Amino acid sequence: MEQFKTTRSEMEENFQYLQTTVKHINTGLICFRENGDIELLNDAAKELLGINELTNINNLNTVNSSLVEKLINIEGGGKSLVKLSLQSAKTGIGERNLQLALAAAKFKMRGNKYTLVSLQDISSELERERLQSEMEIAREVQFKLFPKKDPFIPGYSIASKCIPAFEVGGDYFDFIQLDGSRLGIVIGDVSGKGLPAAIYMTLTKGVFQSYAASSSSSKEVLINLNSLIYRTIERGNFISMFYAILDFKKNKLQYSRAGHEPVIFFNNNSGSFLLLKPNGIGLGLEKGTIFSESIEEKEIDISPGDSFLFYTDGLTDYGIPVSKKFEKDSGLNINIINIIKQNDSSHPAKLLDKISEEIKAVNNNAYQYDDTTMIAITKINNE
Repeated sequence: MEQFKTTRSEMEENFQYLQTTVKHINTGLICFRENGDIELLNDAAKELLGINELTNINNLNTVNSSLVEKLINIEGGGKSLVKLSLQSAKTGIGERNLQLALAAAKFKMRGNKYTLVSLQDISSELERERLQSEMEIAREVQFKLFPKKDPFIPGYSIASKCIPAFEVGGDYFDFIQLDGSRLGIVIGDVSGKGLPAAIYMTLTKGVFQSYAASSSSSKEVLINLNSLIYRTIERGNFISMFYAILDFKKNKLQYSRAGHEPVIFFNNNSGSFLLLKPNGIGLGLEKGTIFSESIEEKEIDISPGDSFLFYTDGLTDYGIPVSKKFEKDSGLNINIINIIKQNDSSHPAKLLDKISEEIKAVNNNAYQYDDTTMIAITKINNE
C-alpha cells in the first residue's frame, strides 16, 4: 500500500509537471478526439488562433475553415503549412497574418483515438529566408558588375580586390578602355544596403560607361552622371564616386571626386604620401548647379615607382584609432601606411592581400558590416 501511495504521488507530480509544461510552452498544442472534442488546448495555441476557449475542433470554422480541414485530415507524422489572416477574438480588432506550420501525431488511449497537433507561426523565419534570398540576389548582381579580370597596361601594374561583408553594400568599381593610350578607372559606393543599392549601382554602371566613352574630362562625366542620378535615385540616397583617367603614354592621371574617399598617392622619389582629394559632393544629392560649381578636376604626373590606392569606406570603418594628421585626414591607420611603404611596388596584388590580412587581424573574424573594395596601381617602368 505504501508503495502504491508513493507511485501514485510520483505520477501526480509528473502529471502536474507535464500540465504546467504544456500550458506554458511557446509552441501551440491542440489535442482532439476522433469526434473533434478538444482534450487539450494550451495558451500558446489560444494566442496563435486568437481564441479564448474551444470545445470542438469544428468550431474553428468561424476562425478559418481551411485550418479545420488541415487539422482533421493531417496524417500521423505528417506536416503541413497553412496561411491565415485572423482577427483577434480577444480584442475584436487587428488582423494578423500567420504562416502556421503544423506537425501531427496520432495515438490511441483508453480505447479512444487522438490527434495531437503542434502549431508554430513561422512568419519571421520565412521573412528571414526571403531577406536572405534577396541578399543572395543582390550579391550576385553586385559581383556581376565587377570586371572579370584586371586590365593589362604597358608600364603599369594594376590589381583590384573586393572583400565582401555579410550584408550586401553598393560597392562598385570598373575599368574602361577609352582609346589606345587612356584607361578610365572608377570606384563608387551607393548609400544603403541590399537589393536597392545593387539595383542603383547596376543603373549607374551602364550610364557611366556611356558617358565615359564620349568624354575626355573626368569632371564632365560626373556632372552628366549626376544629372541622371538625381532624376532617378530616391531622395535621401546618393552615390559617392572617384573617377580617374590614366594616360599611360603621357604618364598623367586626371581625376575628379564626387564625395568619395580620397585616393592615396605614394611618391616614390620623395617617399611621401599625398591625398588626392579634390572638391565634390555625392551624386544625386543636388540637381546640378551646386554640383557643377563644387566639383574639381585635377591632374598629377606619374614617375616610376609611384603608386595609387583607390578604396571604399569599408577600409576606414574597421575601428583602428588614428593619430597623425595624414592618418586622421585619410581615415587610415599607421599599419596601412607602413604596408604601402614596405610593399614591393611592382606587385600591387600583394599589397591588397596584405591590407586584407590587416583588416582580418584587426576585426579578429568579427562581423564585417560593409564591403571593402580596393584598386592598386603602380608605375613599374618608363614605357
